[in-house]
Amino acid sequence: MLYKQAFLRLKWLDIAKGIAIILMVIGHTSIPDIFSRFIFAFHMPLFFIASGWTTNWGKYSFMVFAKSKFKSIMVPFIIYSLIVLSVQTILIGGGNIYDWLMYGWQGYALWFIPVLFVASILGRLIHIVHSSFFHYVMMTVFVFLGFLLKRIDLYLPWTLCSVPLACFFVLLGTELKKIQYFIVLPRLWLFAGCFIITFVISHFWKLDMAWNNVIPVLPLILGAVAGSVMLFSLSSYIERYTVIASKVLSNIGKETFVIVAFSQLIIMLLRRYTLLHSATCYLLLIVILTIIITIKKSIKRIIR
Repeated sequence: MLYKQAFLRLKWLDIAKGIAIILMVIGHTSIPDIFSRFIFAFHMPLFFIASGWTTNWGKYSFMVFAKSKFKSIMVPFIIYSLIVLSVQTILIGGGNIYDWLMYGWQGYALWFIPVLFVASILGRLIHIVHSSFFHYVMMTVFVFLGFLLKRIDLYLPWTLCSVPLACFFVLLGTELKKIQYFIVLPRLWLFAGCFIITFVISHFWKLDMAWNNVIPVLPLILGAVAGSVMLFSLSSYIERYTVIASKVLSNIGKETFVIVAFSQLIIMLLRRYTLLHSATCYLLLIVILTIIITIKKSIKRIIR
C-alpha cells in the first residue's frame, strides 16, 4: 500500500530531480572529464522525461494548457532571466538584453526552460491525436530531426535546435509512466545495470543537449534513458528507507527552477569577488539559494 501511495505522491520523482539538479551543479565544476561526461549523459534528459511523466495531456484544452504552461514556465523564466542579466551586466559584464533577445541563454543553464516550454506545447499538439502508433511515429521523427540539425551543424537561436530531442524525451516520459512498476524499483541490479550502461556509453560519446550534441543519437538516447532509470531506482530506494535524505532531496527537487536560474551566477560571483576555497563557495551557494527560495516562497504567499 505504501509503495502504491508513493506513485500517487511522486515523491520519488522529486527526489530524482533533486539528485539530478545537484549533479548538474557538480557537472559544471572542474571535476574530471570522465565524471562530467557521465552526469551530462542523463541529467537534462531526466527533467524532460519527468515533465512528460507528470503531464496529463488530456486534462485541459490546448489553449488552456498553453496558457497554464506559459504562466508556470515562461513567466518565472522571464523574471529570473532579467534578474540574472541585470546582475551579470552590473557585476560581471558581457551580458545585455539585445544578445539575450536574439540568442537566448545558449549554454547557460536557463536554456532548458524555453526548450521545455516549446517541447511541452508540441507534446500537447501531438496528443490531440489519440493514437499510440502516431505518438511513436512522431517520437521517431523528432529523433531524426535532432540528428539532422546536428548533422548539418545548424544551431538555432534560443537553443531551439534542442527542441526535437527534448520533445522526444517528454513523449518518452509519458510512455515510461505506463510501465512505471517495472522501472521505479528499489533494486540493486536495476541501479547497477543502468549505471554500467550509462557509464560505458558516456566514456565513448558525450551528450550535451544545450548545443544539440546528439550524435551518435541511438547510443546517447540509450545512455540518457538508462541514467534516468538509474536515478528513479535510487530515488525509490531513498524514499523507502531514508527519512532525512528523502525529505531533503525531495525539497531540493521541488526548487530546481531556482537552482537552474541562479547557481551558475552565484558561483561566478563568488569566484570573481572572493578568494574562498571551492568547498566554501559551494557551502555559500547552498546558503544563498536557501535564502532566495525562502524569499520566493514569501512573495508567492503575499501574492496569493
